[in-house]
Amino acid sequence: MPREPPLPPAGLVVRGDSARALARRLAEDSERRSCLTGLASDDALVLLGARDALPWVDTAVWVAPEPSLPALWMRTTLRLGVSADLYARALRRRLTAVGPWVLLPAEQRTWVMPVSGAGPLGAAALCAWASR
Repeated sequence: MPREPPLPPAGLVVRGDSARALARRLAEDSERRSCLTGLASDDALVLLGARDALPWVDTAVWVAPEPSLPALWMRTTLRLGVSADLYARALRRRLTAVGPWVLLPAEQRTWVMPVSGAGPLGAAALCAWASR
């Protein structure tokens, strides 16, 4: 369901070539890296941090914890359409990883990634990931 006004962003998700370009950009910016934590999957980069520290990326999806279920990070422009308790139970049944999770609904398939492993961003690790 749409959320008005949107939540203030506390993170972002970028995928594909845009994610790799962002990783290369962050590798060169130690000041910005020091204000963020993050993690990556095969095709996505997730960054967490204060709104002012998050870099601008045209294709980014801005995320924040859902107030009624803080272990679930969603688009800042969406709200849960069902009870938070019901949703939390369904997540625990279906996901083996420990939350919190970023959840991005999509037309074809919902994308879920645990963010409990988010940590400091190292320049070498960002460059290596961007080169894969």
